[in-house]
Amino acid sequence: MRLLVITKVCVAIVKLIQRYCYLLLFGLVFPLATVDAVAASETTIKAGEQKRFTASDLVAQNNLTRVTGVEVIQTESGLELVLETVAGSERLVPLIVPEGNNLVIDIFDATLAFSIRNGVTELNPAPGINRVTVNQGEDNSIQVRIAGENQTPNAEVVSGRDDLVLTFRLGSPTL
Repeated sequence: MRLLVITKVCVAIVKLIQRYCYLLLFGLVFPLATVDAVAASETTIKAGEQKRFTASDLVAQNNLTRVTGVEVIQTESGLELVLETVAGSERLVPLIVPEGNNLVIDIFDATLAFSIRNGVTELNPAPGINRVTVNQGEDNSIQVRIAGENQTPNAEVVSGRDDLVLTFRLGSPTL
């Protein structure tokens, strides 16, 4: 299981590096290359005419996984957090970083659905855990924060479902 978590963290890091490479490439090269293309396309669109996009065009531009629901479930050993997604969506890959008594979990290429766009907060969901928050982050990411009361909770990614399931417990991590 530890190897699975390490693999998923590596995948998240690679995605992050790819994102910054794209930003660098498109931020520097794309504007230079498109100046002539934009000027040329302006001559082909008639005055007052608008370019129309279909829903599939917009979806094709946006490869984000939409989180449609959040479940916080108290278990015997701690807490389970389920980020629900649409069946068949791209798998969510968490990047988990301890920060004091908190765990900060960044999930890239993801967005919260309209119904939960303002985020989700659960106070005192389990003994030793003060707060769970799920919010829309920057640059098409979601940030989850798990606040431990006296220590940093341990996290484990549970695989095998379309949804992302994270379990949290207090105490020393299992190897």
